[in-house]
Amino acid sequence: MKQSKRIQLFGLGFLAGALLAVGIAFLRPGSEEPPPAPLPVWESVAAPGSGPSALGPGERRVKEWRLPDDPTRRRWLVEDAEGRLWRFDAGEPGRPVRADRIRVQGNGAMQPATLRAGLDHNEFPILREDTANAVYIVEVSPFRADAIERAIRKLESRTPYILGAEPLRRGEGGSGRGAGAGAGAASPGE
Repeated sequence: MKQSKRIQLFGLGFLAGALLAVGIAFLRPGSEEPPPAPLPVWESVAAPGSGPSALGPGERRVKEWRLPDDPTRRRWLVEDAEGRLWRFDAGEPGRPVRADRIRVQGNGAMQPATLRAGLDHNEFPILREDTANAVYIVEVSPFRADAIERAIRKLESRTPYILGAEPLRRGEGGSGRGAGAGAGAASPGE
């Protein structure tokens, strides 16, 4: 085969490959989800005002935040009589949530050691675990107003290892020790 024929064949192959690559790129469905909306920026309140109306006996406010653009939206960090930290949100219905931990639903098809290593690598210390159901209670820093939301976003981006994450609400799961499936059952009451 002559050199000019080889160059022509190479050029045609290159052109066909480039056209194929461009066609695939343009015909690929837009399966990528848009990035989540940014979290609101909370600011700490130096002189706390009135606290949540649902404070019980022995509960005290530890910290308070508000949204600069909507001063009616407030968030409080409250310590109960047993020393547990709760987050109350003004203007949002529902029970308060634990401020220092969240529930993580791992992929049951993964080895528990792999899930534990992944949570540890992403700086989520495991407080309790139910390996039979791949449920983990992990620690988060309670001293940021958006710590729970940030932790949930970070964990949910770790698919297929993590199937979901949610805050622990007051009154979920009973007293805790040994409840659920297995001796290491995850319980919010701890």
